[in-house]
Amino acid sequence: MVYHDHMALHDDKAPELRETIAEFARRLQNVEAEMSELRERKKELVEEFRTRLDLKSFTLAMRVAKAKAAVVHEFEFETMLDVLETEFAVLP
Repeated sequence: MVYHDHMALHDDKAPELRETIAEFARRLQNVEAEMSELRERKKELVEEFRTRLDLKSFTLAMRVAKAKAAVVHEFEFETMLDVLETEFAVLP
């Protein structure tokens, strides 16, 4: 079988490769478990603040704050934003 012949050529690397694959799989599983735990914690946090904040408005405000933090040319950005908001009545 061609597969076995190919594998025979790399037998000396097989244990190292197997260990590398196993290590990657273990670490990936750990990261995925942590991500799952963080998603659960986020749900709990949202639930805790659901009645105290308008979370949709908060999410939009967070997006705007992140966008503004990424602006390189602040004067141009503010001018563009002003024109769009006043002259074109950009509304949600």
